[in-house]
Amino acid sequence: MQEDMYWVSPTALRWYPRQTVWLLQNYLFFLHRGEWPPRPSENGLPSPGKVLGGRRSSHAPFEVVSGVAAELMLRVNAQGRGGDALLLHYGFGFPIRRVSRIMKWTEAGVWDRMAQALKGVYHWGEDIP
Repeated sequence: MQEDMYWVSPTALRWYPRQTVWLLQNYLFFLHRGEWPPRPSENGLPSPGKVLGGRRSSHAPFEVVSGVAAELMLRVNAQGRGGDALLLHYGFGFPIRRVSRIMKWTEAGVWDRMAQALKGVYHWGEDIP
């Protein structure tokens, strides 16, 4: 679970690299279970109240979360081994050293490929010349 004060609502999600990292860090604890991570309060504890924001929707909250979780996995998996490294490090919390051994890359190579994968997640589905 992400421990800093960063939070994004599903309606504000634009797949920026910081948002993707945050989603991966919260995937196992929340998204995979159909729950959106709670908004942190200033004391670092989850704040009570609505999690999915003020707009009314014809969808149940778990449907929105399940859609985001599915799209996250599609975008990450489309990045190949760089996406695998993202999932291992940010999703499962493996240290970079362990990811580098698993992937058979240098530690610098892991960081480079994860940066490329984050860009790919952001631009996924776009026709880039």
